[in-house]
Amino acid sequence: MVCSLFLAQAVVNVLFAIPLIFTTGTMLSMYGLSTDRVGTYLAQFLGAVFVILAWNSWFARNWPDDEPRRMLIRGAFLGTLIGFVVSVTFQLSSAANAATWVFVVLTAIFTLGWGYEVYASMRRPMTRQLPA
Repeated sequence: MVCSLFLAQAVVNVLFAIPLIFTTGTMLSMYGLSTDRVGTYLAQFLGAVFVILAWNSWFARNWPDDEPRRMLIRGAFLGTLIGFVVSVTFQLSSAANAATWVFVVLTAIFTLGWGYEVYASMRRPMTRQLPA
C-alpha cells in the first residue's frame, strides 16, 4: 500500500504544482485568493515546494523499508495532519467556498493513509525482534 500512497502523493503534488507555477492567477482565483504580486509569488513558491515533494514521493515509492523511508512517511503524516487541521479550520470560517473542500478531502485521505503507514512501520520492527 505504501508504494501506491507515495505514487498518489506524487501525482496530487504535480497536479497542484503545475497550475500554481504556470497559471497562478487562474488557480488562485478559483479559490477566491488574492492575485496581487505577493499572492502570486507565494503561490509559485508553494508550487515549487510541491515539485520537491512530488520528486521525493516518486522516488521513495521504490526505496527499501528502512529508516530514511520511514522518516519520509512520518514527515508526510505530520504534514498532512497539520494540513487537515488547518483545512478544516479554514472550511469552518466565512472565507471558505465550495472549491476549498478539496483540501479537506485530500488531506483527510492522506492523513489516514500516512497514519496507517506510520503505525504499520512502527509494528514491523517489533515483530522482527520476536523469537521465531
